Amino acid sequence: MGTKIEFRVKQEKIDWEDTPVAITVEIDNLANITDFANRLSKMSETKIRWNYKGCSQGHYVNAN
Repeated sequence: MGTKIEFRVKQEKIDWEDTPVAITVEIDNLANITDFANRLSKMSETKIRWNYKGCSQGHYVNAN
């Protein structure tokens, strides 16, 4: 069983703190989290922020 990870998709003129969680997924390791974030960034064509559920420390991915 993995750890719950929250992903947010960057929206213009909205601070990350105010950006709603787009999807929460259980993922088992950091490589898979990064891979998922990269794919989400490519699909949405923008920056993605992910963090462990319940933790405010964000990690950013921009695959474009």
